[in-house]
Amino acid sequence: MFFHNFKYRLLQTVRAKEIMFWALGFTIILGTLFYAAFGNIYESEKFTAIPVAVVTEKEDKSFDELLNALSDGDGALLSVQYMDSSKAYEMLEEGEIEMAVIVDEKISLRIASSSDSVSVSIVSSVIDEYTSKAAIINEIAKTNPKDLDNAIKALSADITNAITEHKLTDANMNGYTDYFFNLIAMGIMFGSTFGLFAALHSQGNLSALGARRCVSPTKKIVSALADNLATVVSVFGCSVVTIVYVKFVLGVDLGNRFLLFFPTAFVASFMSVSLGYAVGSVGRLSDKAKEGILLVFTLFGGFLSGLMANSMRQLVEESAPIVNRINPAAVLTDSFYALAVCPNYDRYVRNLTTMLVMTAIFTTFGIVLSRRKKYASL
Repeated sequence: MFFHNFKYRLLQTVRAKEIMFWALGFTIILGTLFYAAFGNIYESEKFTAIPVAVVTEKEDKSFDELLNALSDGDGALLSVQYMDSSKAYEMLEEGEIEMAVIVDEKISLRIASSSDSVSVSIVSSVIDEYTSKAAIINEIAKTNPKDLDNAIKALSADITNAITEHKLTDANMNGYTDYFFNLIAMGIMFGSTFGLFAALHSQGNLSALGARRCVSPTKKIVSALADNLATVVSVFGCSVVTIVYVKFVLGVDLGNRFLLFFPTAFVASFMSVSLGYAVGSVGRLSDKAKEGILLVFTLFGGFLSGLMANSMRQLVEESAPIVNRINPAAVLTDSFYALAVCPNYDRYVRNLTTMLVMTAIFTTFGIVLSRRKKYASL
């Protein structure tokens, strides 16, 4: 009897076009819109080497070596172009270059009126760092020449450490990818409507099918488990399509461990369906009232997890972290984020455990309430 109920509940779920649209169709459309809106933003925000004109009025081999080091390689800080002073000043006036470094008795910086303040600040810091270190070396050369070699090595190491790139993680740090994590999570959370759908069709006062099932000899717990498992399969199927679409069609970088998105989505499907089933089993409210309650809960949870503004989850974490621990959408989104960004599994395991606990609570709550329902007549 379990497999009979499972089969027909699965067919009913797949044929529910409106619910399938919100769990699958809407997420595909929204994901495409996200990609159209954010596709090129991150690339335009990536750091590029700062173009700098260098005018050498007095030769300074040490400073030239520093400039060569800063302009070498794919992750170069500067893009250096040597030229005479007349050409440099002309290009500054015409706005063809943003700044020119004048190497003379004293190294100075000339900037154009349209120069980017961040770039100017970076180049100024390089000049100040070099000037201060050169002054120290000159002073040591005058007062204590025998320690000059050691001093040069130490100060050179300081400069090298100051300009070396240190990566905290090899993961994709594109902030807009968070929207796609939220998108996948939202599609799964919309799957809670499947659980609500199953709960409503098991209640004799809300549907003819529910009335027939109430007089059936099948135990309610068997029927409830079959319904929940069938709806979980439906939600998980929708999530698989969404993940594949985002990864391979839109080409969004989901990290090196994206295959773990699938078991995560499977656990989350249980959580989502059990949430919908629990809401559908509460009281004797109409089906529309229960749908409204679940929709508000899902959308508000999505908002707090960062679906509308990707910084929202961080803001909630700073002001009320407990909300992120009990918000199913936030826990699921953070699971995807942890897989894509975090080097270890501690954060991911914590989130997965939280989802399993929520699933157990929602499932127990829904089954207990549905088993206690009795009707005087049907």
